[in-house]
Amino acid sequence: MKILVFSDTHGSFMHAIDIINNTDRVDAVIHCGDMLHDCIEIEKAIPEAIPFYYVCGNNDLSFDTPRDLSIELGGKKIFITHGHLYGVRRGTEMLKNKIYEGFDIVLYGHTHQKNIEYCKNGIILNPGSMSFYANNYAVIEIENGAVRAKLM
Repeated sequence: MKILVFSDTHGSFMHAIDIINNTDRVDAVIHCGDMLHDCIEIEKAIPEAIPFYYVCGNNDLSFDTPRDLSIELGGKKIFITHGHLYGVRRGTEMLKNKIYEGFDIVLYGHTHQKNIEYCKNGIILNPGSMSFYANNYAVIEIENGAVRAKLM
């Protein structure tokens, strides 16, 4: 299973669409918030067969879109948040609790900085912002129970 992860597109959603369209075998797409309008445009552009998950960021105002989302893909529990409610500008300590709660992968944004941390039996990942660097995103591959994550 191949998952593309984006965050903080801030109007640069066409880069995300180009990456989705030019990546072989995309099984799911995740957006970690900021901007909901971008998420709506991305969702319109990708094939319906590809599941698309997204959350609100600190610049989004929505009563219908969750701030946090828990999903399962490829047999792995994934927690998605923008991160501003978890103090990620000061570090990922609060997000590490999600790994201890049983999540295999924790995804966040907000800082605009790429980051990947391996802790316990999980991964905490921020794909970075596409609004400043068009190619900031992440690829997660899940195969035979193993998780590989790569920052692009």
